[in-house]
Amino acid sequence: MIRRPPISTHCISSAASDVYKRQAANRAAGNAFRDAFAQSLGGAANGVVKEVHFPTSLGSRFIDVLRNGAAFETKTGRISLDSEISKQIAKDTELLALGSSKGGVDSVAWVFKLADPTKAASPANGGPTANLLKKLTESGFGVLYR
Repeated sequence: MIRRPPISTHCISSAASDVYKRQAANRAAGNAFRDAFAQSLGGAANGVVKEVHFPTSLGSRFIDVLRNGAAFETKTGRISLDSEISKQIAKDTELLALGSSKGGVDSVAWVFKLADPTKAASPANGGPTANLLKKLTESGFGVLYR
């Protein structure tokens, strides 16, 4: 007798597809938040530019929103201090040290979308972890919640 897996068992390609769908949904939510934040600053009519490329010694950095030398990194969900986030912070630190007159930026703020903006950042509500918040403030960055 040949044993076959139950029909409800997902194959590997199905699991990969689910991951891809989640990533696409997260990317769409992040882009929507970035766009709404840019609009809240006045949009293109007020000098707001999205996805601005800056070269750094650590590689390319794309700033989500730039307005008059002020760089804004937008994030949705709960964000931890991992290697990718650490690299973004290092690049932002380099751009801040340069200043806008030398090809960098004059200020950096990370903007977090909370599920409920009337409540504090938390695992359920989103925002930065304590370690990330500490690193951002030590780096001289603003931290905003929406």
